[in-house]
Amino acid sequence: MDPAKFDYSPLNKRYTNRELWAHFKTTLPTSKIVIGVLAALILPTILIVQVLLGVTAYIAVFGFFLPSAPMPARIAGLLLLVLACAYSMYYVLWKLLAHFMANNMRRRAFATANSLQYLDGRPSQEQGVLFKLGHSQTFTGGFVVPGPGRLTMANYQYVTGSGKSTRVFDFGVVRCDISRRLPNVLLDATSNNFMKRFSNLGGFGDDQKIELEGDFSQYFNVHCPPGYGTDVLYWLTPELMQLLKQYMTNYDIEVIDNHIYAYSETPFKLDQAGIQSGLQLANWLHAEFEENTHRYSDARVANATANVVAEQGRRLKHKKPWVLATILLIIYILFHILDILHG
Repeated sequence: MDPAKFDYSPLNKRYTNRELWAHFKTTLPTSKIVIGVLAALILPTILIVQVLLGVTAYIAVFGFFLPSAPMPARIAGLLLLVLACAYSMYYVLWKLLAHFMANNMRRRAFATANSLQYLDGRPSQEQGVLFKLGHSQTFTGGFVVPGPGRLTMANYQYVTGSGKSTRVFDFGVVRCDISRRLPNVLLDATSNNFMKRFSNLGGFGDDQKIELEGDFSQYFNVHCPPGYGTDVLYWLTPELMQLLKQYMTNYDIEVIDNHIYAYSETPFKLDQAGIQSGLQLANWLHAEFEENTHRYSDARVANATANVVAEQGRRLKHKKPWVLATILLIIYILFHILDILHG
């Protein structure tokens, strides 16, 4: 299925307020308890803000411009100002809500028109290393092309910490499925790593890192299970390395089971250009990896023709989190000492 031939017209559809309100009622929780709790938490805050804005405007108008106005005019003015503030706040909130709802409706209509699966919610079946980081993991929008390859492009988000230390991380994710199962391999782009060394996807032991000929290691750190370096070179050909250097240096690429993932720290724009670009990238990855791996077999398995990888090659092993934290702390202390010495 060629993404360039999709019907993108639903992405430009305009919705009436009646259609938006109907969507609002069908997609948000209808439980009276939930609505009551939300109202108890939100409405007092809105009311306080409205009163403060109204009183501020009242003081400005009748304290500076109309100081001699009679009391009935002052009361009427205060009521009008409060109502005006209330309406303006309602208008802004509704416009923001309508914007998000309309985008959601357009994307779902686009998926329906082109027989795609729309992605939102938790990534329950994803195997990549990115999906094991943080908490509150969720797809914030994306599309799956059914059929061979299961081409996918989506935006993904996870959260670390809580309270004031909460941080939200957003990624663009591309995925495709290939015929053969492969050992777990991570091509960790140096462009998005701390000091081009410490991975944004977690730490991996030095025994899982392999060095390749040429300058490929300037662009990607290659990690695979111990003893599987030769297997990686079976499909990571010089031609493919050149293409990855040319087009994929801002993506971390992971091979796990029969899935190929590409992770970018820049989410996709879910408009025609962004969707088409993401799905074409998934299509390209599928074609390249399928061509290079369709004859691969793991010699460590008794039946070499079986589409199976030996247990020791199925997953990379992460360093313990405290190891990476200790390294970063030492680096921070050293920089701090150097700063004091130079000061």
